[in-house]
Amino acid sequence: MKLFAFLLCLTYVVCDQYAPSIECHNTTTFSRNVRMEVSGCTSEDERCPLYQGTNHTVVFTFEPTMEFKNKTDSRVYGVFEKFSVPYGKKRDACELSVAMDDGSECREAGGFEPNREYKHTSKFAVSNNYPLLKLSVRFVFYDRRSKMNLMCRELPVEIMPPRTEENEA
Repeated sequence: MKLFAFLLCLTYVVCDQYAPSIECHNTTTFSRNVRMEVSGCTSEDERCPLYQGTNHTVVFTFEPTMEFKNKTDSRVYGVFEKFSVPYGKKRDACELSVAMDDGSECREAGGFEPNREYKHTSKFAVSNNYPLLKLSVRFVFYDRRSKMNLMCRELPVEIMPPRTEENEA
């Protein structure tokens, strides 16, 4: 099993940069080669540590397998054992996405084109008011009209107390 994990990491060249995200369960998506990076999180983390009072950058790279020309929304949810809770407002996924081959903005092309790699970058805050707990965070990009999912990833996280010199050691 360790050999398999090592070989898997080699295929990504630098495996430490990718967060331990998984494809959402029971969800059909229309993308491939999805990778997720979260600042402060590595592939070695069982749960991504999110410290209260910090901001994190999330970067997705992916290739749509079909055209998404209508409005494509992005939504984030906190996923608990028996329910999920929306985090923030839905946003236009195209607004923060660029094509990797030429740097053109998704909006310029009128949406996501198939077989073209995109990079989506966004930020989120971890409030000091959030309780200390373990949960998963679900990131979903979906077509507003058809509700078809372009991409869906879940990231196991643990909300931690603010960083201090004592807990950094």
